[in-house]
Amino acid sequence: MLLNCRYLGSFFSVVALPIFTFTLGIIGTLIWQEFVSPPTVSLCQLAQTPYFYMGRTIRVEADAFGGFGTVLITDKNCNLIDIAASGVWKAEDFEPSLDVQKLYSESESETYQARILITGRFNPNAARGCYVPKAAIRATKIELKSEIKTELLEKRKE
Repeated sequence: MLLNCRYLGSFFSVVALPIFTFTLGIIGTLIWQEFVSPPTVSLCQLAQTPYFYMGRTIRVEADAFGGFGTVLITDKNCNLIDIAASGVWKAEDFEPSLDVQKLYSESESETYQARILITGRFNPNAARGCYVPKAAIRATKIELKSEIKTELLEKRKE
């Protein structure tokens, strides 16, 4: 009986403990990336590998254009047309700051522009892509990186 306990302890220290430690490290890394420090990516990276980031929490810094109750982000340096623009949807429990809410204003006479940093879950197939970008980020945090500029819309002459 004493001999079996010695082998069991040896097995645990040689095989089971390293596997448990490795698994714990992987789980800790995934939790860290998902909740504490999600990866910062560009719209070009999202366009090149959209399904790699699908459903993941990411951070994206881009130029935002708001008006008519929606916010779109674009990357002038990206010449890939699939996801060179993306929608920014507010997560259900996310309430943006008063400054950021201005981007979501439903004005018919003005549009708004700013540089923003979005943290949220990415969906490459959020919309059909007919009149709006196909991809969207469901934002849980939006930070302004520049002042919001207001641009007046020209009225059409009918």
